[in-house]
Amino acid sequence: MTVESTPWSIRGVSPEVRMAVGTQAKKAGIPVGQYIEQAIREKIKSDRNGGKSLTIAGKTPVSLQDANEFVGMIATLAGAGVEIPPTLSRNAISLLNRVGRDVRKGNGGYSAIDSP
Repeated sequence: MTVESTPWSIRGVSPEVRMAVGTQAKKAGIPVGQYIEQAIREKIKSDRNGGKSLTIAGKTPVSLQDANEFVGMIATLAGAGVEIPPTLSRNAISLLNRVGRDVRKGNGGYSAIDSP
């Protein structure tokens, strides 16, 4: 991957959004460009996963994105030294097992490629 040395700008971004981005990047301790890139990547991922949900027999649909975010949240908390309650751990494992079974069965038109 090559690094683009030519600067670029985005027109049409309001001063309020520019200020908010600067504030949030500063809070995160990262440069504005890195913050914007992360936000764009998250938006693209969200758009790609938008509407992709699995129907689990007799249960409400589970969004692949929601499952991924739930497990990611638990991993982040555990990485920060927070003790994860056993019930939350069991729920996460159960959720992953149900999503995995549904993906393997092909329910909802998904394959292993679509999983997070």
